[in-house]
Amino acid sequence: MSNNGRGGFRTTVQQVNRPTAVLEALVAEIARHERGGLGVILEGAPSPGRRAFAEALADAAGRSLRVVEATEFDKRDRMRALGALLDEAEALGAILFFDEADALFGTRTETADAHDRFTEAEIGYFLKRLDETEGVAILATASRNALDEILVRYMQAVLSLG
Repeated sequence: MSNNGRGGFRTTVQQVNRPTAVLEALVAEIARHERGGLGVILEGAPSPGRRAFAEALADAAGRSLRVVEATEFDKRDRMRALGALLDEAEALGAILFFDEADALFGTRTETADAHDRFTEAEIGYFLKRLDETEGVAILATASRNALDEILVRYMQAVLSLG
């Protein structure tokens, strides 16, 4: 694991074949983390394994897990909902688990229309708010390529589950 330029760690694991070691490293980082949210991408085919990994991490870190579904967000008011969700997670000390994160944080199209700008604003707002808290966010996706490039660069860990 190496520094990501934000004072935290940065790791990319091609294949999580030693999940206990990865969990231990992430739990240590969560315990050490004082400010500036921690972001993790879980990459792999949709399966119970992604959620089980997030549950194991939350349990090992002594935190609750808040599972977030894309259907919880009204497209017209996602920033307010994201803000309320981050407030809730910080108050409870919960780890946020965004299942199928690409539905919320997917890559923007090449066309610059109002929707693209709003999506960019949503992602920027999410990252800013996460960075202002002690929050932990886990984003599950089939492929990190389906997520916004800026979001992927911000995350401290990208884990591939086989």
